Amino acid sequence: MFQSTGIVSLRGESGNNQKVARASSGTKWFRFSAYDAGSNRMDFLRIGMFGTTSGSFSAIGSATTGYPRVTITTWMKDATGPQMKAEIVASPSGSSLKSDDVIYRTHPSGDAEFGVPYDKLDKDGDYEIKIYLINGSSISYKFNIRDLGDVKALRLDYVSTSIAAGSVLPEPGVFLVDTDDYELRKNYSDWLTDGNDFNLSISDASFMDGKMLADGSFKLKDDKSGTITMTVVDSDRNLVGTQLINVEKPASLLKLTPPTVTPVGQEAIVNIELVDIDGKLAATGIGAVIGGYSGAIISKPDGAIASVNSMDVTDFNKGKAVVRVTSNMDGDVIVQVIIKEDTKDIPGTGILNPGFDQAKADAYQASYDAWVAGGKVGAAPVRPSDAVEMLVPDTVYGGRTYTGAIPVSFGTASGGGGQLIFFIGAPSYVAGNTPFAAQSPAFIENSRTFLGVRDIGNAIGGAIDWDEETQTATVSKDNTVVKITVGADVLLVTKAGATSEVPLDAAAQIRNDRVYLPFRALLQAFGYTVEWDEATQSIICTI
Repeated sequence: MFQSTGIVSLRGESGNNQKVARASSGTKWFRFSAYDAGSNRMDFLRIGMFGTTSGSFSAIGSATTGYPRVTITTWMKDATGPQMKAEIVASPSGSSLKSDDVIYRTHPSGDAEFGVPYDKLDKDGDYEIKIYLINGSSISYKFNIRDLGDVKALRLDYVSTSIAAGSVLPEPGVFLVDTDDYELRKNYSDWLTDGNDFNLSISDASFMDGKMLADGSFKLKDDKSGTITMTVVDSDRNLVGTQLINVEKPASLLKLTPPTVTPVGQEAIVNIELVDIDGKLAATGIGAVIGGYSGAIISKPDGAIASVNSMDVTDFNKGKAVVRVTSNMDGDVIVQVIIKEDTKDIPGTGILNPGFDQAKADAYQASYDAWVAGGKVGAAPVRPSDAVEMLVPDTVYGGRTYTGAIPVSFGTASGGGGQLIFFIGAPSYVAGNTPFAAQSPAFIENSRTFLGVRDIGNAIGGAIDWDEETQTATVSKDNTVVKITVGADVLLVTKAGATSEVPLDAAAQIRNDRVYLPFRALLQAFGYTVEWDEATQSIICTI
């Protein structure tokens, strides 16, 4: 059922209005995230694979093994999941695409993806696909697809432009770009498999520790830093693509960057970077999907319930990751993360014994074969020492473990007082002379100004609850409790145990998965004086 997952809203995470060049096989994927009533990001690696939101993230010392992408199409659609539905809003005439063709899978970040097989996108033109929940929350993606036209450019795509010395510069992607800017991307080795005459080179081979492999990857020397230029040449089309790579000092530690302050009850998104000793981004080109990762709260205020909700190591090959933390009390929570990178085999090159004689090796092999063919009569031929080829063995790179810790501050948006300023359409508001990101920017409809309930509650330092069954938001602070029901044109205001109805200029509504209402009545219920500034299109609230 819908409430079994706690998902109440969706948000697109891929680019919209894409120009898509049709591939001969595979699936076109679109990433999206999901949120509960408290605006906390949901983790499909838990709810999608195990059918439950229970279970805590791993503790330090028991690293979480990275999950592969897992198909969750059936679960997403049936009654045990979020009952996700797909709608083909627009498609070219004659297209065979149907809503049942849409499939779902988990993303290593904990988000989800919906996809459409390329063979179902059988007509050129504009498509729009919408996915939605039974409460009406939805996202849609528009894109135009056709075969790749006349190619005008070649573009290299490495995971990062900052790579640590001693790491592996991984296989690049290569984009073919046509005259209308439609792009088709494949891994370098896939283009070669398809018969394309591509050649990859480095501007300064002294950075290389060994040879370049068939997929274009190679190991960088441990003691050399600077700038290199990687170049791919398409001899058939007479095109060249380049990318500058900064080779930094070896990767040293994890640098964690939290928000300045996060409202109590909301998720703090802490960005993680793998850096060198100078604090510069130093990707290793190796991910952490198999190696594992973990996070733990190692300090918190007395009595606080704090947790690491999830970690996203999708981009760790680029030297970047994210950890999400929550706390139910004001104060600093110290989070520590550990990330162990995957391993990569580097084939050995060359021969260990410089005295090796190929002619003697061939002669020995011939005599041995003749001995076997003759029924192994007599003693076996003896291989001379200089006929023994000893190749340099493969080496395993990676597998290193990195860690870092940082205090994450939780508090209220304005400390419960001071001036509040909300701007129409702006992505932020001001509380106590400090700007904060707005989750629900203000808008004007039918000459009425609407503000998001969550932004108001955060700004005044109140507690916010959501009742999905009754579609009611509750904002409480000190001895005042206000209930806002979607569709109702009154507020229920309780002060010192006495409840009264306060009329609204217009009914509360849901827009973009957020509850909005005419701002004045709610703010006045908490003692604020409210003014409208026409010149700046802003709402100024004082207490």
